[in-house]
Amino acid sequence: MILKKRPFVLSHSTFAGSGHYTTHWSGDNAASFIDLYQSIPTILNYNIFGMTFAGAEICGFNDDTTEELCTKWVQLGAFYPFMRNHNAVGAKYTLFFKASTISTTVIEPLFFEYPNDENTYSIDRQFLVGPAILVSPNLLPNSSTVHAYIPQDVCYDFPSGIQLTTVG
Repeated sequence: MILKKRPFVLSHSTFAGSGHYTTHWSGDNAASFIDLYQSIPTILNYNIFGMTFAGAEICGFNDDTTEELCTKWVQLGAFYPFMRNHNAVGAKYTLFFKASTISTTVIEPLFFEYPNDENTYSIDRQFLVGPAILVSPNLLPNSSTVHAYIPQDVCYDFPSGIQLTTVG
């Protein structure tokens, strides 16, 4: 950090060790519900590999999108570490600072925060932003409900702030 500034390098191609210097996005995905779903394990993998400022093309890059797909993708993308349609000039992000200085993740699979809860080991449709925000997106067409696993912990509903009772 010669200039005492946080560098930003986003690459479409990477190699072993790139996470120390640059980050990545998922590439030219399709406008499909399967690619919406696949964006989660893809971004989780990038975070585990050390490329924490990762994201996917919101609404897909290839093919025509639908209003429903794009709406759900924007809802999910709001929690990606890097959202392609995002603009926050001058904003500083604590999770990214920690990721670049002490090699933590920005988003992570549930088993990172709940390693003793075996139910979290195979969950790839939910993730955590930092240690406190659980993201459980709606990834299916023609659906308005989500069945989510909530580990046993002190949890609050957003935006009501009501404390939830969880059993894991």
